[in-house]
Amino acid sequence: PTMNTLMKTKENSLSLNLFVKLILSISCCFVYTENTQAQKRDVLVKEYLNESNRCAFENKKDSVIFYLHKAEQKALGNPEELYRVYSRCGTYFFKEEITLDSARVYLKKMQELLPDTQDPVQKAKIYNKTGYFCQLDGDTGKAFSSYKAALEINSAQGELVNTDVLAKSYARMARLYAKLEMFDEAIDCSKKAMR
Repeated sequence: PTMNTLMKTKENSLSLNLFVKLILSISCCFVYTENTQAQKRDVLVKEYLNESNRCAFENKKDSVIFYLHKAEQKALGNPEELYRVYSRCGTYFFKEEITLDSARVYLKKMQELLPDTQDPVQKAKIYNKTGYFCQLDGDTGKAFSSYKAALEINSAQGELVNTDVLAKSYARMARLYAKLEMFDEAIDCSKKAMR
């Protein structure tokens, strides 16, 4: 090979090397920017939810609904944050009895997250909250089946069982049994909730 050919090969190699480094640095910046934007979005969702809590405490219903809506808009695309928002919305609408239809809409939205939810603890939480909403709505059959689904999913985790989810499921079932005057079952569930 001539000196000219060697120089061109070296220049091409350097150009290719620089090009690869440039692409990698751009990729890293893009991933970093994407993660930073996701983190900022999640922080905003939490801030909106906190603000909705403050407004609820101050009995400012219109402001609560405004901040819950803002939180929902920011949480789109993040099932875990959406669960948190839908859970808060449904609970607020049920407890305040603003409109039970609105509460049911958020219950349905929360249930629609199930197919996309891979995390078993998150799935168990969704079933738990579904049971709670159904209990508030007077549908004891669906409440029991939701609590049992949460228990099954959680129990299947073996040593990775989430004790908070387990305790909440059993405690809510105990309350439901007590309301139905099925006191032996209520006591049994209460004992399991305290383990």
